[in-house]
Amino acid sequence: MTLVDLKIKGKILQAGKIIEGCIAVEAGKILAVGKTLSSLKSEKTYHLKENEIVLPGMVDIHIHARDLEQDYKEDWRSISRAALAGGVTFIADMPNTVPPTRALEALKKKLDVAKKSLVDYGIYSGVPENPKDLYKMYPTIIGIKIYAEDLIREDLQETLISAKKLNLPVIIHPEHPYLIRDVEILPRSLARPPEAELLAVRLMLSRALILNLPIHLTHLTLPESVMEVVKFRGKGLRVTMDVTPHHILLDNNIESILGKKAAVNPPLRPARTRTLLYNLFLQDVVDMFVSDHAPHTPDEKDAGAPGFPGVELALHLLLYLILEKEVSWRVIRKYSYFPATLLGIPKGELIPGMDADLTVVDIKYEWIIRNEDLYSKSKFTPFNGWRIKGKVVKTFVRGFLAFDEGSFLIKEGFGKIYGASHG
Repeated sequence: MTLVDLKIKGKILQAGKIIEGCIAVEAGKILAVGKTLSSLKSEKTYHLKENEIVLPGMVDIHIHARDLEQDYKEDWRSISRAALAGGVTFIADMPNTVPPTRALEALKKKLDVAKKSLVDYGIYSGVPENPKDLYKMYPTIIGIKIYAEDLIREDLQETLISAKKLNLPVIIHPEHPYLIRDVEILPRSLARPPEAELLAVRLMLSRALILNLPIHLTHLTLPESVMEVVKFRGKGLRVTMDVTPHHILLDNNIESILGKKAAVNPPLRPARTRTLLYNLFLQDVVDMFVSDHAPHTPDEKDAGAPGFPGVELALHLLLYLILEKEVSWRVIRKYSYFPATLLGIPKGELIPGMDADLTVVDIKYEWIIRNEDLYSKSKFTPFNGWRIKGKVVKTFVRGFLAFDEGSFLIKEGFGKIYGASHG
């Protein structure tokens, strides 16, 4: 009889379907998944309750950990605690920190503070000031992020070609800077109009097709943008896309309640647009789901700083859709397996060979989202007051029980970095 580190028995979500079975974990990896795995013995076995299901750990490929000169907003300790409470076991940090991650020295500074993380992580580079710096940061970085202002840079082409040579994922914020106006003068929906997104989507899809460059478009807000992606897929372009919880569940009517606190880039859209995007998300058209966790202080939000913290709520909002709106369990793969596949990391699915990242959820647990209960330093969410069903009760990272009923059981620094060399 083979001895393993851990066995978990009960309901398992595998490839979008719930099965009764057992997961065996050895050396931080999933060794086997089966009905009973009676030939495997473990000193530690978790028997799930009737109302519990084990999911893969979520993979959030779009977060802003802040830290460095903005550690008053968030740091790697606070965001990784929030992630664990949200069933997220891997986060990928965007480069618009202070200082921005656009060169090797800035990357080294971020690597130093990221060592505090409790969860596994990756770090994106921005478009380097010197395109050759991309080679210096490889393979530590996990991808490259193209911001709106980068779309008109003369050296963007060189960066895109380098990213292709290095096989780095290219993540694009699709808003064209020529159509962005001063948000202090105009309402955000007019300052950052739909036309800015659609123009950027079309231009970058055309550019990627010419270069034969795989790209990923993040936080799309328009059904028209989604259909442009579909059209270019038909031309043979390898392109993926994601949406956020706030863009599929909230519309700009909430601005009358929250005022400037409703600010986010891209902005919330009208109800009809939101509904169409939501319906596309539920289909297999939209590939992925991200939180775009973007924390700010209360004073900054009052002044209109754009973005919401969301890493501890994103999975819970998916559970809300599944358990209360009868959405298919398949949507979980949009926040686990498919993001992991984009970055090429061994996570996001409960199959042998993957990291043993597991999230146990109680599907009967009913609760109310409250600002003050967030583990993020940013005690604000536009979902404040929502009553939902489904709660993360345990989170395992590489086979270690990291979060259990509100307690954090691993120390700072447990998180492991995954770069382009996949860890």
